Amino acid sequence: MTNEEKPILTLRGPARLDFMGKTLKVQRKSLALLYYLALEGVTRREKIAELLWGGPSSANSLRVELSKLRSTLRSLGFVAFETENPLNLPEAIQVIPGSETGEFLEGLDDINSDFQIWLDAQRAKLENQQKPTIRKRLIQQTAERISMPHLIFLRGQPASGRFEFAQRLASQLDMPLIEGALGQTRALRYFREPLSLPADMLHRIVEDKENIWVIECSAFGEDSSSVLRLRESYPPDRTLYLDLPPLSWNEARDHFLKDIPFGEAARLYMASGGHISFLDELIQLRPPEGYTGAMPTLRRVQARYKLEARYLSREARYMLEKLSIHPGALPQEFLNTFGATPYLDELERRGWLVFDEGWHFVNETVRQIMYDVLKPGQRQRYHREAASYFSLAGNVMAVAHHSFMLGDSFEWDAILNYSDSWKRLSLQSKLGESLPETAPAKDNFAMGESLALLETQRYGEGLTEDAGQLTMLRNPTELAESGIEWQLPEEASILTISSQIYFRNALVIGMNGEATPLKLELFGSQKQTIYFADVAKACIDEEGAIVLPLDETFTYHFHVKGFSHVALESKAENAVMEIDLLVNQAIPAKQAQSAELIQAYVFDTESAEAQAKIKESTNRNKITLTDINPVDALSRN
Repeated sequence: MTNEEKPILTLRGPARLDFMGKTLKVQRKSLALLYYLALEGVTRREKIAELLWGGPSSANSLRVELSKLRSTLRSLGFVAFETENPLNLPEAIQVIPGSETGEFLEGLDDINSDFQIWLDAQRAKLENQQKPTIRKRLIQQTAERISMPHLIFLRGQPASGRFEFAQRLASQLDMPLIEGALGQTRALRYFREPLSLPADMLHRIVEDKENIWVIECSAFGEDSSSVLRLRESYPPDRTLYLDLPPLSWNEARDHFLKDIPFGEAARLYMASGGHISFLDELIQLRPPEGYTGAMPTLRRVQARYKLEARYLSREARYMLEKLSIHPGALPQEFLNTFGATPYLDELERRGWLVFDEGWHFVNETVRQIMYDVLKPGQRQRYHREAASYFSLAGNVMAVAHHSFMLGDSFEWDAILNYSDSWKRLSLQSKLGESLPETAPAKDNFAMGESLALLETQRYGEGLTEDAGQLTMLRNPTELAESGIEWQLPEEASILTISSQIYFRNALVIGMNGEATPLKLELFGSQKQTIYFADVAKACIDEEGAIVLPLDETFTYHFHVKGFSHVALESKAENAVMEIDLLVNQAIPAKQAQSAELIQAYVFDTESAEAQAKIKESTNRNKITLTDINPVDALSRN
């Protein structure tokens, strides 16, 4: 018998039983019974009777419905539902996914309240199965840690996707998700914030032996009295506290950002902070040509954060918005001048600010959303207050930033004279000024067999490695550098660095003037530094360091004879970097025979005469620029 000669149940679209291209006339409760057996498997008659009918006559109603089904299938030549208990879906019936559009199990609503709970849970489960699994590892780890019964306190920011996580966890556990305590079905039961449960419900949760209870908690504010009572009463060995992190770059790239060009994908990821609801809404609003300008203001996401901020005192909320005009670290004297000091305890206790070698917002997403809330007049006033403070404090970079945000002119010679190395060259390049004429030396080589590159140290935040590819993420709340070191082979080698990079520093060189986009250091008897920066061409700074253009996609080769190890690090304010580092035998061009040649940078760190020429050339190019409008000169998307 072929599949075409079997009765067919279709999951997506109108619920129906088809045979030989025609839809059979079957009662809705008969269809409900078939779909339930198809998705749940073997089930006792008593459970199905209660689910579909309920009440004292439910068993008799089930017998009547089974008789109708038996007659329908017998007329097609199939024997089913004779005497078995428990019930099973007849082997003759085939289940297929159906079309890509339409609702799952369409037309089976309002049969019975308990069946409706099951139906809604199955639809959510089937929808999730059609989507790529997000946070797969965390879901699997969580599922392995819990057993019946269990209580989960799920903490996260408003856009972190807490409910979506609970849906996928329920799917992983193969159980329905029900919001609240309705019905008696064994399920993962979800309660949203703000939570205020009556005493009898608290008692039910504590005494329950059948369900997984998930309590949504906010990353901001303090726990409600219901949460505190549950934490006190529920057995600790069956309690899980889970802080839901943002999506990693790799997770976002594998799902939401899969078919989006790297540069735009990185902008979307940094704008959303990896928060799933934020990112999902940006993708839904994405124009056909992609985001080529500013990202839209997401009123719904913004409203969620504003609602959370309502739990602050009026004065603390006002101060939180005011502080949002300054990215990165918030100096103590700046906080004192702005009048923020009396509210720091409240803002820290409720999760908006953190102290880590200085005060700053809990993350850049929160700061940016609070900044977006400000009216234009407020922004102007606060930026002017900040510019005045930092001018008195002698912080020229902060003055430049706030002048930039105000659209004011600024005398850039103070920064140019203060800056050196990649910083001066980046500013000169961005302002259209000439760069040093001395170019780093190159030579031709062929690459031989691949050699081992052994990692020896890793430091800082935002570093991950997957299938040999290094991912480095940077944001303004990370003040220390992120880096990784490897041991180099003893023989002469070619070190190849290939990367896709998106980075954005305030004023090109960062709020502190030290936001190195990417730096490669080679160590041996000598040290060689290579900066990757926002310059128009390759050049050498006054200290002999090489400065190379940081294009979105690049590949550079370096001849690393005589160096024992290599370090790669970044202090960029905002950056997404996907980096591959390879090392191969170095074969001089004259020995290469027919092998393909590449150009690799070579280093001469011993020539004092060469160093003097570099310094002389750099000094000749020293410039003094005044009254340049930063909005025109240093704008960067």
